[in-house]
Amino acid sequence: MIRIVLVCLVTIFLNACAQRERTNTKYNKNQTNLYLFKDPSGEYILKREVLQSLKQIKLRQALYLPSDMENALEKSVTVSEYGTLTKSGKTTLAIRPVASQFSIWFDKQKYFSQIKLNKEKKNFELYLDSPDDKWKGKSEKEFIRGSKYCWFSQLPECLKRIINNTKNSKLASSFVIVWDSFPYYNEQYQKLSGKLFTPASLRFDGKFGQLYRFAVDVEGQVIFYHYDKNLIFEKMTWISQGISLEKNN
Repeated sequence: MIRIVLVCLVTIFLNACAQRERTNTKYNKNQTNLYLFKDPSGEYILKREVLQSLKQIKLRQALYLPSDMENALEKSVTVSEYGTLTKSGKTTLAIRPVASQFSIWFDKQKYFSQIKLNKEKKNFELYLDSPDDKWKGKSEKEFIRGSKYCWFSQLPECLKRIINNTKNSKLASSFVIVWDSFPYYNEQYQKLSGKLFTPASLRFDGKFGQLYRFAVDVEGQVIFYHYDKNLIFEKMTWISQGISLEKNN
């Protein structure tokens, strides 16, 4: 009985989303929102500036202390492209990260990374600059297999595209997380591999109050993303890391 209810919920939800997609053909969305970010070290304000079109998304993020909204503790810019892939007569959604820049300050010292897609070589070119010699210089990283790649910072927007293009009533879909804070994220998050690419999956987890919850399974951990009925991102919880993110406009 529970399974039937969940399937019905997903079907209604996807039909509503599909209708909104058809009525918004331009798909241009420019939004700036503030979120309350909590982790074991304290509480912060995350500013997210999103610029979307039908084929591309750009995101700027900055993390601040609530008492100091002038000096960011972290900054990032990420760019992705959307398209389709056709194989054996079947067309599927394709999401391709294009570029990212990430800066973070540890002990008042700046750590920087830049990741750019090389379309000819079909790999990523990395540039690192930091006080630590192991995080300096240029390198290249080969892609792991997949058609949908999401920058970690862009997951709230990237997951929406996957949701709107998933036909399976159980809403299970595989994709690849690309960590735009690579390699520094391994200093922030616990019990992860520390790799640039991480296979992940998305599934519908139910309706809770007025919000629809989706679960991202990655390396044995679960991250929950919550959306309203219009697929507007409201909050994220990552229980195993003690992290939460909630709209705070």
